[in-house]
Amino acid sequence: MIICAPLPGKIIRLHVKSNESVAKGRLLFTMESMKMTLPVCSPEAGKIAYEVAEGDIVTKGEIIARVEPA
Repeated sequence: MIICAPLPGKIIRLHVKSNESVAKGRLLFTMESMKMTLPVCSPEAGKIAYEVAEGDIVTKGEIIARVEPA
């Protein structure tokens, strides 16, 4: 499953390392948009693979991570 940025903003924290197994609902990353923080959780269980790093600026719809079924 692909996780895209819901809004333009900045990735302020990655809470899980790439290639780590995650459960459905686990907090993956936090981003900041329009002076609000937005936590993003895993929509399904699997292994996380990020395509961004902390501090990266992203646009709406940009691919942030992929969750591959375990």
